Amino acid sequence: MISEFSIPEPVISDNVNDLNSATTLQEFGDITNGYFDMVLSGEQLTVIKGLTFLEAQNDQIHDKLYWSFWSEYNVANENHPSIGYSDLDIQNPNAQGVWNYENYHVKSVGGYLFDIPRNWADQHISGKYIATGITRVGDSSVNSFGPSLIASAPYLYSNSNPPDDNKLPNTALIHYTVDHKLPGYKCTDTWRGASWITTKTKEAVVFVGQKATGNTWYGLPDAGDGHGEDPCGAYKGYHADAFEPQMLFYNPDDLELVAKDLMAPWVPVPYLTIDLSTIVPFFSECSRIEGVSYDREKNLLYLIHYQGNFPTPLVHLIQMMDDDPKNPMNGDIHKNNKVDLQDAILAMQLISNINNGEEGISLEKVIVIIKCLCRF
Repeated sequence: MISEFSIPEPVISDNVNDLNSATTLQEFGDITNGYFDMVLSGEQLTVIKGLTFLEAQNDQIHDKLYWSFWSEYNVANENHPSIGYSDLDIQNPNAQGVWNYENYHVKSVGGYLFDIPRNWADQHISGKYIATGITRVGDSSVNSFGPSLIASAPYLYSNSNPPDDNKLPNTALIHYTVDHKLPGYKCTDTWRGASWITTKTKEAVVFVGQKATGNTWYGLPDAGDGHGEDPCGAYKGYHADAFEPQMLFYNPDDLELVAKDLMAPWVPVPYLTIDLSTIVPFFSECSRIEGVSYDREKNLLYLIHYQGNFPTPLVHLIQMMDDDPKNPMNGDIHKNNKVDLQDAILAMQLISNINNGEEGISLEKVIVIIKCLCRF
């Protein structure tokens, strides 16, 4: 079930009670038109995992909302179909799908969705504008052992014209295997949101999630064998005794090499990692950034903060900067105008006293400041 809500006037404040709340524009409804219940019948912890908008393509008359779903549990490794699309009217969705991906299990592709810049996709991956991926806890061989980015073109298909064998052709731009893991990967890492950020002179692909930074184990939250205790776990499963909310930055130049078969999809690694708890206010030990979305037209980056105001989420809004000559990010930053380790793609406006009571953030940390905050 999903609903549509308004975006209220952003507020800059270190007091959560000052933040504005969103209002409902469309009531909750089943955007999948019954496919969610049909495909995931009998599964546990089922959820709509990804949503993204794309303007009408090819012979489509209306703009579409693309969605993905899966079972968070799925210990049997069932490869359920996961992606489809619908009209924007939630109560009359006219859903199309639901499909699998060629060569990839739902545990690698059943999560976040975002759009790829059209010019880049047309030039390098034959017009595949929709990206997906996911990293879930566990060590199943069908997982991606780090964030994944699989590009496809579901708008080329419909219920009357499905893909062969119900599997979408695709191009893998990032995907880590059990033999080729992301360096530093741990079985409790989760990457649950992603977006392709572009301004006039800079671009990066970003992933957000929760990175295990301490001991990891399988069993009860309190292992009782020297591993430690999971401060956020409640059930038997995969655990860690310390976590860090992170945003990973990837260079699109690397993805171009992958698209040209000059680099394997497990070779790209982040050129920058940000600890989001140092820049996002209202963080508690077990809250986390659960999603990210980018408004390319207005250069706005939205971060979804799970339980940011327990038990409700917060939405953090970051204003990206373009070619303002006063912008300290401009200048000789990285070959081909990509952002380098000292010049985060996120531009900045200071919010006082959110970084451990300091007035500002030191140069040793990447200078990324939240500009606007809103709550729903």
